[in-house]
Amino acid sequence: STRARSLMTLRWAFCTGTWHPTKEEWMCCGASIQTEERERISQFCYRKDAKSAMAGRLLLRKALSEVLHVDYCKVLLKRTREGKPYLANPELAADVDQASRFSLNISHQGAYTVLAAELDRPVGVDVMDLTRPTCSSVREFFRIMRRQFTSSEWDFILHTPDHLEEDEKEETQLAQFFRFWCLKESYVKATGLGLNTSLQRLSFTPNPVSLPHDQDQQVYVDTRLHIDNRPTPAWTFEESFLDKQHVAAVCLGPMSGESSHRPSSERGHAFQCLTIGDLISSAQPVHHVDNDFWLSFSAKEERPRTNRKS
Repeated sequence: STRARSLMTLRWAFCTGTWHPTKEEWMCCGASIQTEERERISQFCYRKDAKSAMAGRLLLRKALSEVLHVDYCKVLLKRTREGKPYLANPELAADVDQASRFSLNISHQGAYTVLAAELDRPVGVDVMDLTRPTCSSVREFFRIMRRQFTSSEWDFILHTPDHLEEDEKEETQLAQFFRFWCLKESYVKATGLGLNTSLQRLSFTPNPVSLPHDQDQQVYVDTRLHIDNRPTPAWTFEESFLDKQHVAAVCLGPMSGESSHRPSSERGHAFQCLTIGDLISSAQPVHHVDNDFWLSFSAKEERPRTNRKS
């Protein structure tokens, strides 16, 4: 039903960049996820990566337990071969049929971890940090990435108003570049095809041509995708800024039973920013965690010294 679908439509964001976990919080988080995930998180070299991965696990568990009414401590997460998360024990959901039709996806980069979820349609989400790459000049960076975009997309990326200074032109071009990358990643993640998809086959026509850096979380839904030069009206995209430095894209596939029709009331959904309290409010301990989990985390540096601005 439409009501069930709206209740299962989620857009959640958590800012890991401003989260400095206390020992109590980190231990609580570690106890609330599966053992293999906790071990994987412990292996990250930097706190920022450990925090992003942890937030992703907590967002997934919160969504599955609250929306599908699975006991939090019984949520069993697995990944497809392409790395897409799914509930491995849907038989525990209050509505097993609904659980099989529930799609969710996460992404993290920069200071944010995000989740998008939908009923009865595939969903993919990506977030990008607009920070200038430190490894090379913008021109060299674009040269390396040349094959990932179509010629029409490069026209959009490289077009800048004449009155801008050189630095401003590069910032504008980078913002457009990351916008297109975000859109492509969201589609690849929604389809679950992973790296098997040639990004050259995907060509986006952005609308608006340039995304305003709004702080009011306005959602834009009029960008269109062509695959092999054919329009794909059943696939829609939501674009928004989480803040001035982070752009997010949500890709939505066809509704179940529909092949080419776009839902008539596609207005888009703004991301809801959650606190750490929101993330762990419904958490239940899955396993005991010993003090080494905190000691390992607290001994790490926040990020690489050579890239302090990321």
